[in-house]
Amino acid sequence: FDFEAKAITSVLLIGDSISRSCSYGGGAVSGSGWPETDGGSYSLGLTASLGEEYLVMNVGCSGSTSFQWQPNWVPASFPFIPFPNYCNGVLVEDNLFNDHFGGQSIATVLLGANDVFWWEVTPADFDIYMNNIVNGLFNNGVDKVILMTTLPIPGQSQLKNVYIAAYRDKILAICNNTPNTYCID
Repeated sequence: FDFEAKAITSVLLIGDSISRSCSYGGGAVSGSGWPETDGGSYSLGLTASLGEEYLVMNVGCSGSTSFQWQPNWVPASFPFIPFPNYCNGVLVEDNLFNDHFGGQSIATVLLGANDVFWWEVTPADFDIYMNNIVNGLFNNGVDKVILMTTLPIPGQSQLKNVYIAAYRDKILAICNNTPNTYCID
């Protein structure tokens, strides 16, 4: 056998149901560029697009918020917080963030839809949570972080649309002010 050793770059996908390969209404997410058969998520499209030099680890958690992805957050120690730690419809007792590292060199983060849709997390709090996530990724050895701006949710109230626009501004500011952090808008 003649095998050529190839360097593999590991990519971690953090997010909510959009990362998890779900979509709005069962079809492709508008403007995502990924085929309808993929459910509109970027995860399977990214895996196919990158090729065999990349190993994509999708840890998207349907229903999750930026708060639930905080490094070192222990759900059981904050029973009064209005963010039940559900992941894909199951109550999770563990920390979403801390349990998913293993030498990834790139991490993508797409969060915000549940923050605005279910909880109306203020843009100021969203900014804190996203900065904590980015810093936690770098502290855990990730070399590059790619943040994606929150997708608009059709049919939402004016307040929620204002929040989504403010989330976008917060994400873009993190990318502009944090080395090795990039944005997809």
